[in-house]
Amino acid sequence: GIKFTSGNEYIAGSVDLRSQWQFIGPLASDQPFLNPASGPSKASNERRQQTSGMTRDGFEISPTISIKFSIKRPVEKKPSESGVTSQYGYDEEAVRNAITREVIQLGTTDNTKVRMEWNKLPSHLVVNIWREYIRKFKLSELFTSTGISGLQTIEDMINKRVKQSDVVALDDTGIPTGEWLESLEFKQLESRGLEIMEVRIHNVLFEQEIENQIISQWSTEWMNLAKKEENQLKEKEALIETASRDEASKSFAKIASRQF
Repeated sequence: GIKFTSGNEYIAGSVDLRSQWQFIGPLASDQPFLNPASGPSKASNERRQQTSGMTRDGFEISPTISIKFSIKRPVEKKPSESGVTSQYGYDEEAVRNAITREVIQLGTTDNTKVRMEWNKLPSHLVVNIWREYIRKFKLSELFTSTGISGLQTIEDMINKRVKQSDVVALDDTGIPTGEWLESLEFKQLESRGLEIMEVRIHNVLFEQEIENQIISQWSTEWMNLAKKEENQLKEKEALIETASRDEASKSFAKIASRQF
């Protein structure tokens, strides 16, 4: 459609109504934790810093985080001023808020103020939540062979913080306290006409030496579990063999004594 401006009107900005995926953090091919002498690229280190966080026991960890978000869509699709009904759902108030309620970042070195584009806010909020929660877990707690791991808990809490108005608080060790707190991130997204549909954490990178230790530990645990399962199978096999022998003896006795 065409819109003519009047007076001192001007185009303040534009938005994409489609759902968008944003990926931050290292690529799958990156090796940012290699010795600097080995030559990890500057771009690789920059991607590492995007999501870099410290665990409770002081280990640096940097994952790839993917975020699916969009301009908030209306419950019911309505035609715009020009009579066009967008298949993606056009909410005039949400679009206006996304453009006009800009976020200003304060520079860390020279106190310069930089305007943050509307589509950069979701990743900014998600990374801050990630760094808040990663400090509550030890490295060993992030990966478990049974139950819910620390990484799964963090991913779940991030999704709740950006989708719900209230969430259960976690203490400094990642244990739910039972106290419900207001989600400021959800409030910020809502006031700026944005919504996040999904957040995923994957491609987790950290020091190679630590990774080797974890793999070695997993191998040991796997071998112990395999031996335990082998013993259980042998016991089950022995029980089945005994039960089958007893059943066979009963059957033979019935057949042999039938004529008497």
